[in-house]
Amino acid sequence: MADKTYNAEEIRGLLQRAAQLQADLDASPEEGLSLSELEEIATESGIDPKYLRAAIREAEAGGTVSIVAGRAASRIFVERSIPGSLSESGWEDAVQLLRDRWGSSSNLRIGPEYGPGITEVLGRTLTWHHTTRLGIKTTATLRKTDGAVRLRIDRKVGMGTPTFDGAAIGAFVSLITATLVAGPASLPAWVFLLILIFTFAIAAPLVGRLDQVWRTKKLKELDEVADALAKLVVVPTDTETNDRTATAESSRRFDENVAAATPKLEIPEAAETDDEVRLRPQKRTR
Repeated sequence: MADKTYNAEEIRGLLQRAAQLQADLDASPEEGLSLSELEEIATESGIDPKYLRAAIREAEAGGTVSIVAGRAASRIFVERSIPGSLSESGWEDAVQLLRDRWGSSSNLRIGPEYGPGITEVLGRTLTWHHTTRLGIKTTATLRKTDGAVRLRIDRKVGMGTPTFDGAAIGAFVSLITATLVAGPASLPAWVFLLILIFTFAIAAPLVGRLDQVWRTKKLKELDEVADALAKLVVVPTDTETNDRTATAESSRRFDENVAAATPKLEIPEAAETDDEVRLRPQKRTR
């Protein structure tokens, strides 16, 4: 490497890169890095930026961010447990975000579940239901717990597994194809059966594979919506936490002082009246 000769363009590029490396190494810790810079470094290192944001939220809130995503036979789902709280305006923003992503402004009178969706609030739990015209059902649930917000988004994306849906749709496609090909030509039954089997052998695995790719895409979409909803969760600052703690402590001390200062009234036992004396059973003496 010491004997290699560099041309002018290579020298310029090497010096520029060396200067950049030196600037990066000489940067003082006080300067720090922005979130976008950290996400860029994570991406270059092969780390999904959403996990970096989860780590940052854990560090800020002092809790643990739980991230779960999975598939069932006919459903896909994502779950989050995000340290922090959700204000009343946060509830409204969450519903609006869900409506913007999956809701519709259809004028068809087939129920609100097929349009903007149905919103239900029970205690500290908000649930949003929606169904598309294709029958894809979405249920999003946000529940406020002590110090965290639990989020779950669930979508029904098929009748069963991709293999089952591929077989069902493949059978339908092969039946239509065999009927259209063999029916008008009055072909023998064995030709109809051969076309049916051949078409099914191609259509079933192909549809199953396409359905699996489609579900993967929809699961990624759920993940993006969950990340957007997680940003609505507010992490309380140290000042706010200390203020709430001080307020609770002051309220407790006030109640104790009021209880200590309140005199206890002793009510004397009432004397018996003449009527009560006459009605009292008398002992018989011999």
